[in-house]
Amino acid sequence: AAAAYMGEKSLSVKPRTLAIEAANLRHLLPVFGRKHLHTLEAEDVAAYQARRLGKGAAPKTVALEVGTFRAILRRGGFWSTMQPNVPKLRLPQSPGKALSREEEKKLLAACTASRSKALPAAFIVAIETGLRLKELTNLTWERVDFDRRELTVGDSKTEAGAGRRVPLSQRATAVFAAVVIPPSSRWVLL
Repeated sequence: AAAAYMGEKSLSVKPRTLAIEAANLRHLLPVFGRKHLHTLEAEDVAAYQARRLGKGAAPKTVALEVGTFRAILRRGGFWSTMQPNVPKLRLPQSPGKALSREEEKKLLAACTASRSKALPAAFIVAIETGLRLKELTNLTWERVDFDRRELTVGDSKTEAGAGRRVPLSQRATAVFAAVVIPPSSRWVLL
C-alpha cells in the first residue's frame, strides 16, 4: 500500500514533498509495514504516536507521519472508520522566535566568514523580507522593483505566496543596489 501510494504521489508532487513522505515512511514501515490495512485500529495509531513522542520526536513530526499513514489508509478506504478514535496531537502554536540583534550579528558574521560572497547579502534580504529559502533562491532581478521599493515573489510553497508583493526596507534596497550582477541572472547563493 505504501509503494502504491508513493507511486501515485510521484506523479503529482514536487521532489521535496516526495522526500518528506519517504522520510515519514522510514518511521512508519518498521511498525506497520507487515500488517494488513484492514487489521489496523485507532489504538495502533495512538500507540505509534506515544512511542514516537516517547523517543523524543516533535509532535509536529509525528503528526506529519500520521498524515502520511492517514493518506495511505484513506486510499484503501480504512481511515474513515478509524479516524474518530485517533487522538489528535496538540501542536505548539508558537509563531517561532525572532532573532535578537546579537543573534543576527553573529549569524551575519558567520555568513561574512563563509566562502560565498552572496551569502551575507542573501541573509540580510531574508531577514528584511521574511522570504522562504526557495523564494529567495528563485528570485530574479526582474522581480525587484526599485522604483516601488518592492519585490514580487515567484514560485512559492503556497499558491497564496506566489505573486505576492513584499516591501523592501532601506537595508534590503541597499543590499540589492550594492550587488552588481547582470540583470538577467538569478539571485544565487552558491
